[in-house]
Amino acid sequence: MYQNRRGLFIREFTNGWAVYNRSGRAHNIKFIEKVSGVESGRQEKYWHEIPDLDGEIYLKIPEVPQSSQKPEPPSVDLNADGVVNILDLIIVANAFGTPGEADINGDGDVNILDLISVAQRLD
Repeated sequence: MYQNRRGLFIREFTNGWAVYNRSGRAHNIKFIEKVSGVESGRQEKYWHEIPDLDGEIYLKIPEVPQSSQKPEPPSVDLNADGVVNILDLIIVANAFGTPGEADINGDGDVNILDLISVAQRLD
């Protein structure tokens, strides 16, 4: 029984919950974390409706470990004005042949590869 609701049964497992409703009416249930319904296709919600005489498997949303998250690529908006434009290309061109913030690819020198990186992302 779930929250004193007759006919609504919930069983927790490692990766989520199995829910069965035979109460005679639909129920809205709230989970302690966002879950996705396998049958219903409802994604990443706390609240789910389960019709009468129906069952559903709700899966927990796996957390992505910090180490497996892809790092953000370096910003090519070098002047931080919100757009990548000719002004960013000029910054790279002025720093050509030197180390510094305009070294987009992190190879130690500002070179043609950095210019290409900015040029490919022009707005």
